[in-house]
Amino acid sequence: MRKSAVLLLALTAALSGARSPAARAAGETRPSVGLVPQPFETAIDELSLESKGRVILRDTFDRDGVFHPPLVDGKSAERAPYFPNMAKIDGSRVKGGSLVMDEVGMVNPFENYACDFSLPIDADGRLWFTGKELFGDLVLRAKVLSPHFKSAPKFKLGVINMKTFFTVAALSLGSDEIALMRQGDNPKFPGLPFIETMFGKSDVSQLKRIDQADLTLKIGAKGEISGSIVIMDSGQPHRYDMEATPEWAHLDPEGQYAIHLFWESFPYPKLFGVFPHYIKSADLQAAGGSLDLRLFGASLFDNSLVEITPAGRTGAPVKTSDLKVIGFSSGLQMKAVFPKTEPAVYDIRVTSGGETVLKPQALRVE
Repeated sequence: MRKSAVLLLALTAALSGARSPAARAAGETRPSVGLVPQPFETAIDELSLESKGRVILRDTFDRDGVFHPPLVDGKSAERAPYFPNMAKIDGSRVKGGSLVMDEVGMVNPFENYACDFSLPIDADGRLWFTGKELFGDLVLRAKVLSPHFKSAPKFKLGVINMKTFFTVAALSLGSDEIALMRQGDNPKFPGLPFIETMFGKSDVSQLKRIDQADLTLKIGAKGEISGSIVIMDSGQPHRYDMEATPEWAHLDPEGQYAIHLFWESFPYPKLFGVFPHYIKSADLQAAGGSLDLRLFGASLFDNSLVEITPAGRTGAPVKTSDLKVIGFSSGLQMKAVFPKTEPAVYDIRVTSGGETVLKPQALRVE
């Protein structure tokens, strides 16, 4: 083999993050093979859209292999298919009387993975509408059977603003929380256009097994947003009613919108870098053993568990507090208090959604 080929193979291995099995075994729950979405599965058993007393669309997905509403506004839906916006969604997902969605084929638009499709609102296949056309007892429903989530993945049922393409009204169903939410336009955070505001968020992590979830989103005549989620847990119903009460959260009846179903997942957590990655012992001592620390990676959330321990776990751990997310999910900042200020080398572990990533010898006190 020529020398140039050997160098190319070595460079490729280095850039791909290839490591020995022994190195991977030191605290990481899965190998470093790039960004991969966390798995999930939802089976949509029934979907319906109603407005002002009329049924625009109802689909029970009982035609295996057919990803197409049976009727739209009481007429033939030949010219009114569902419209996939992101990822591969076709008839192969309609099976056993449900629309079965999972992480396969999702796209990576930002720091997450996503797939979604829009609903036709008339028999000609129109996807958008002016608010005043449908607002006023607009009711969007979906019945989800036995959703299998782990941590980050979520299913959302909602309304998109066609001007900003933000989801401005949606019900969100995840493994540990549900919420009525909207994206953007929060007057408290004018400089954060992508911010998500939650209304009536509820913790459902205590539920043992979600057999079924019935989601109902409603938009009133003046753009008022409300919704409910009824969860069947081991045969027992749990109802959660939610409402977006701030007036700024109401939708503009003159605006243009679309209806969509949206699935979101995140990569398995990654840890790319630490700042600072070293500090002088004298400086740490002068700061009383305290250090403002930042971690950079993927799928880092405010409920992530951060562990900073001497290399080999041979001493007392560093205490962390004031954890805050940097960006969407690409970083964490925190206050770290060291048990001692003498020279040492520290490993950093981050656990998100039950998955742990290790960065050995990530931080040095010299």
